[in-house]
Amino acid sequence: MLLGMVDDPRVVLIKLADRLHNMRTIYALPVPKAEAVAQETLAVWCSLASRLGVWALKAELEDLCFAVLQPQIFKKIRSELTLTWSRTGKSKNMRRSSI
Repeated sequence: MLLGMVDDPRVVLIKLADRLHNMRTIYALPVPKAEAVAQETLAVWCSLASRLGVWALKAELEDLCFAVLQPQIFKKIRSELTLTWSRTGKSKNMRRSSI
């Protein structure tokens, strides 16, 4: 893979897209395997996406890794955000607040 990346940077983008797809479907794996994949993704692929400047892909990969590696904290934050969004939805004004 590294030799392919030297010749054509599109190889890296395809590998990043493949990893994103794998992370989106990670819940089909057993928990220990999912945690190992998430750790690798966080260490290698998120750093690579950051260095390439593919920020949206990096952010989604990090969010998916966080959901696998810290599920209780992820659920708590998601429920708090849902509550915040539902409060703003009552006023018919769907504004995001900066955190």
